[in-house]
Amino acid sequence: MPEKLLSRIGDFLQGRRAWYELPKLLSMPRLVEIRNQLRSENLHDTEEPPLAKQEIPTNLDPALRGGRTIDGTDNEWLKAMLIFYGEQKGTQIIKDIVAALKPVITDGHLAMARATGAGEYAISLNNYVNLSMNVKLGGGPIDVWAMDPVALMFGQVGVSALAPNPNAARLAANFMISQEAQQFIAKFGRLPTRSDVADNPPGTVAMLRQKKVIPVLLTPEEEKVWQRRFQELFRPR
Repeated sequence: MPEKLLSRIGDFLQGRRAWYELPKLLSMPRLVEIRNQLRSENLHDTEEPPLAKQEIPTNLDPALRGGRTIDGTDNEWLKAMLIFYGEQKGTQIIKDIVAALKPVITDGHLAMARATGAGEYAISLNNYVNLSMNVKLGGGPIDVWAMDPVALMFGQVGVSALAPNPNAARLAANFMISQEAQQFIAKFGRLPTRSDVADNPPGTVAMLRQKKVIPVLLTPEEEKVWQRRFQELFRPR
């Protein structure tokens, strides 16, 4: 890390600046170290970032006041919410969430999971379970609970029509859903697609199944429509 940047960090700490003012180009372990130091000196989150200085309802759980976030592409989750609650009620619930929590819109689910695990945000309103579990398994102080509805999305495997060895690609895709491969990815918090492979941490899949699971499959055109709706609700003009 450049000496100038290290010196700047030291100046910020000496000046007892708030967390959000710290330089952004830092590694996650270093960010956690700095944040812990600020906490130990009661300097952490002494004020909200300028863009977040808006009224929060007084009856809001204090645990939620340290930062709320959601990824800016969670259009599938939005559709699941409106399917579950209905168009009118679901839309109003989203508007109430935005008004009460004023979530920070982030770019990237893995970055959001890591930032929440590092304490930059108190809560991620929605995220891919496997990414939060990956941070948890890595020692991050983060956990997941399920609420209605649980939006279920599926990944796809595509083979190029111009692939020089398309059969090799098919074999690779077949291996990805084999017991061996599923056991391997489960080590890192991925949810296995096979019933003969245990999830990790244990009980994750059972927790999700206790809620209403809504599969969401969007065509490219449908995704554009729902993404516009997400932006209209979470980034109102």
